[in-house]
Amino acid sequence: MKMPFSSLSRETRIGLIMLLVLLLLFAAIKLWLFPLLTGGDHSATAVNRPDDAALREVRNFEQRRRTDSLRYVQARQAQWDEWQHEKAERQRAREQREAEYQANRIRWDAEKAERAARRAEREARYDSLRRLRPQKLAQGAHLDANSADTADFQRIPGVGTAYARAIVGYRERLGGFVNARQLTEINGLPYDAANWVRVAPQFAPRRLNLNRATFKALVRHPYLNYEQVKFIVNRRNKIGPLRGWDDLRGCPLFTERDHDRLAPYVSF
Repeated sequence: MKMPFSSLSRETRIGLIMLLVLLLLFAAIKLWLFPLLTGGDHSATAVNRPDDAALREVRNFEQRRRTDSLRYVQARQAQWDEWQHEKAERQRAREQREAEYQANRIRWDAEKAERAARRAEREARYDSLRRLRPQKLAQGAHLDANSADTADFQRIPGVGTAYARAIVGYRERLGGFVNARQLTEINGLPYDAANWVRVAPQFAPRRLNLNRATFKALVRHPYLNYEQVKFIVNRRNKIGPLRGWDDLRGCPLFTERDHDRLAPYVSF
C-alpha cells in the first residue's frame, strides 16, 4: 500500500528531494554538458555542414554574378569603345573629304579663273582680228585676179587667209590667170569665188620657155605633169630644141586639152 509523501518524515522528504535534484542535474550534464566536453564538436560540425554548403553555393552564385556582371560591363565598354572609334574614323574621313573638297574647290576656282582669262584673251584677239579683217566685197564688186594680193582676196566671201594664200600661190605657179574660172582648179576653194574676180583684157601671162626652162621649173607648172616634163627634157637632149607645139602633138602624153591650157603659158 502506498504511503503519502506528506506522511514521510522530514529527513526522508529532504533526501528524496536531494535525490531528485541530483537526478535532474545528472540528466542535464548528460544531455548538454557532456556532449560539449566529449563529442559535441563532431555533432555541431555535422549539424553545420549543410549550412556551409549553402553558404558556399551563395558565395559561388555571387562570384558568378559578379563575374557575369563584370563581363557584361567589359563587353558594353568594348562595344562603346568600338562605337567611339568608328565615330572618330567617320569624323576623320568627313574632315578629310572636306579638306579635299576645299583644296579641289581652290583648284577649280583657279582653273575657272584661268579659263575665263583665256576666253577673255581669245575674245579680245578675235575682236582685234575682226577689226583688222578686210571688209567683204559688196554684191556686184569684183577684184582683178592678177593684181589683187592676199588681203584683197580675203574680201571675197568664204575666203580666209589660207585660201587667199592658195590663190596667190597658184597664180604664181601658173604665171597669172587668163580666165577667172581657173580659180575653180584650186582644191577646196568655194565654188563661187570665181564670180568675184575678173581678168583684165590686156593682161599677158608670164610664159615658160620649154627649151630653156629647167626640169624643176617645168614640173612646178600646174599644167605639166612629171611624165610630160620628162618627155620634153628627153626630147630636147636627144633631138634638140622644140620648134613648136607640133613637135608635141605626136606624143600621146599631150592632148588637145593640154594644148588649149598650155598655149597662153609656154613658148619655144
